[in-house]
Amino acid sequence: MQANDDAQYELGVADDGTPDKPWPVPKAEEHTAHKDKMLKGNPNALTMESVRDSGELGKFLVNEWKENDGEEWDGSKYAIEYINMSWIKGRHVSLQDFKEHRILGRGGFGLVQGVCRSSSGQMYANKIQNKIRMKDGKAIELAFEEKEALSSVTSPFVVGLHYAFQDAKNIYLILELLSGGDLQFHLNKEKKFTEDVAKYFIASTLQGIGVLHDAGYVYRDLKPENILLSADGNCKITDLGLATKVGDGVTGSAGTRGFFAPEMITKDKDGNKQTYTEVVDFWALGCVVYAFFEGASPFYNFERIKEYDEDRNVAINEATKRMTVEYDSDNFSKKAESFTESLLTRDPGKRLGAKGWRECEKHEFFADFDFDALRNQTMKPPFVSDETLNAKDADDIGEHDETKGVSWDDSDEKRFDDWNYFNVIRFEEEVIASLEWAKENGDLRMKRKSSTCLIM
Repeated sequence: MQANDDAQYELGVADDGTPDKPWPVPKAEEHTAHKDKMLKGNPNALTMESVRDSGELGKFLVNEWKENDGEEWDGSKYAIEYINMSWIKGRHVSLQDFKEHRILGRGGFGLVQGVCRSSSGQMYANKIQNKIRMKDGKAIELAFEEKEALSSVTSPFVVGLHYAFQDAKNIYLILELLSGGDLQFHLNKEKKFTEDVAKYFIASTLQGIGVLHDAGYVYRDLKPENILLSADGNCKITDLGLATKVGDGVTGSAGTRGFFAPEMITKDKDGNKQTYTEVVDFWALGCVVYAFFEGASPFYNFERIKEYDEDRNVAINEATKRMTVEYDSDNFSKKAESFTESLLTRDPGKRLGAKGWRECEKHEFFADFDFDALRNQTMKPPFVSDETLNAKDADDIGEHDETKGVSWDDSDEKRFDDWNYFNVIRFEEEVIASLEWAKENGDLRMKRKSSTCLIM
């Protein structure tokens, strides 16, 4: 934690795009060497036309040159900037590029911490996982599957992955920071959502699930805690740590009890685990929808399920497999009940969504909903959080036990050879935002400027 973090603001986020230090600048010989390398790959790589067509950053720099520079393109500060930023792309991102702030939460193998990219002022969530703690079991495989799933999809309804890197102790995922809180937090405050608000959340969540399904993944961890809001109320799914390729089918329960689909926890007549597909996500969606209208998954009410077993976990599983779900007409409209009931169908072949995720959009529950406006991001979110950031108090997060007596050698380290990842599109967006800031406030590479960039 930074010394200037102020405890009274520990739920606040200052995300004003203010950088803490300049972007690195290559030495003259590094600049020349990188320029030569670019031209060797493509002799026309640095022409104005090629730069303009190379991506959003190139288009931005050419437009700035046209508006502000009377010089020839070659040798202009904008052409030089393009080469310098291309050089930065080739550098490994590391923890030293970020300013560390408040710990937002902990998981089985590490933690999530708020960080700021020092050169851009952009806020992120840094998911940190300890290599040694992950050694046994499928943890490393799941970490790679999460990274691959995140890097395979680009959607306004799924949290964005910007960078992945590592050091001797940990692996890191630099993720989009969503500061509006998770839906379980808001559900606890509101007790239940109105149908219009719930419909927006459900439709947005459905888009996120659909993008994953289209990429060949099953999510497996849908629950209100994993649906987050941005500061302006947009809704995205996060935590793809259990997402996996469907292939010919998946076995074994994964996720959170009370959102497990029956086929995840029911064995066949020979006592073997059943194979399941992405359709389990629609059962979990049904549990989420029910929670939006009733306050909790239908299988969480212990007074209602204790007849199945005195052990709560066993009772939840048995209720999932056998209980008749009841719908309070004061909370569910006929269309909402029909939609939820169609999702909570125990036969996966007859479950809503079994014919593809867009089947859910065609249900009468969404008869008056404009999915095109949602997808085009022209729909105004119906709910904007008055919380700047939903995060547990530091005292409630706890600490991990140190890993002791676990061996680690070169073969273990080699398993992370393909971990690093760099999202060029999101990097260019980040650079453009910082260059826009510099136009108003001055370029820190020219004149050091005092600034702040804090999760407080």
